[in-house]
Amino acid sequence: MTTAPILRPMRVADLLDTAIRLYRKNFLTFMAIVAVLYVPLIMINGLLGIPMAQAAEEMTSFKPQSYREEVLPQLPGFGRYLLWGGVQLLVSGVLGLVANTLTTGALAWAISERYLERPVTVGAAYRALSRRWKPLLGAFLLILLVYLGLYVMALIPCIGWLAFLPAMTFTYTCLRFAPQAVMLEGHRPADGLRRSWYLARPHFWRVFGMLALLWLLAMLITAGPSSLITYGAIAFRASYMVRTLLTTVVSALLSLLYVPIRLTGETLLYYDLRVRQEGLDLEMELEALAQAPAERPTEGRSPSPALPPAREPLLSPRDWRNLGILLGVMVGVVFLCLVAYLGLVALVAGLSALHGGG
Repeated sequence: MTTAPILRPMRVADLLDTAIRLYRKNFLTFMAIVAVLYVPLIMINGLLGIPMAQAAEEMTSFKPQSYREEVLPQLPGFGRYLLWGGVQLLVSGVLGLVANTLTTGALAWAISERYLERPVTVGAAYRALSRRWKPLLGAFLLILLVYLGLYVMALIPCIGWLAFLPAMTFTYTCLRFAPQAVMLEGHRPADGLRRSWYLARPHFWRVFGMLALLWLLAMLITAGPSSLITYGAIAFRASYMVRTLLTTVVSALLSLLYVPIRLTGETLLYYDLRVRQEGLDLEMELEALAQAPAERPTEGRSPSPALPPAREPLLSPRDWRNLGILLGVMVGVVFLCLVAYLGLVALVAGLSALHGGG
């Protein structure tokens, strides 16, 4: 008789512990899946950064006779720096978006398979992606359009300024599971966004807290070592080109370590939400009992429940309350920062007055 994988509601600490153990157990496989697209992207970024770094070195070595407004356009290498900077921004942005989207899909599928105790290979992950890459890219483009709408809203004086950060935080949190919905449940792009919204909304603060912990973990893995290497290169007086290439390559390589663990945490949280809201653990146990001993579970697909009713409101009263709490917290943080800044200015002014009077 086929045994069902162990699924159960988990606390945040249990989610992190399970994600780290799953990541360690499948470290090489997950790293290889990410490296398939990330390594070529690192190489392209490095090659595009060479002419820009050379132009920047020419600019820093230039010593004008006087500092006037006309000096900057006359700097040697200034035009090439702008040109290659624009090319790198455009190419890296487009290729980075595509590579990140496709890697997310392949890796989410592989993490799901390993969590459900099924064997995984790099080739199998990308074969699964080949069947779903179009709706996956479509879902990411829809998410970008949603974010663009929020940025347009931010242009509205006062109301837009106040509402932007809470709305962006809430939207970002509630759309994090669109890749899992598209890859693992077979939804179309718009349905994938609706599915993610439906799963995350009732447990907003739980999801928000988990994503915040994963972000802090990212800072420990990537920002710390990258900063140390950059400051080390400056201390040893490495050239600007060496520092630029070193920073680009090291940051990208560190992302190879972080991306799998971030997506592992998010995929496990996706399953946790389904267990809590839909009884997925019981559903899969019944499915396993109904299967013949020689029958293998459907590869790469978890049971797909019906989407929420089309007339369900986009925001419930609880969601409006959560948005209000976010707005209050952010206004409070800004107010405290302003008070601290004014206090510091008053302290410096008082010390200066005492020093001048003495």
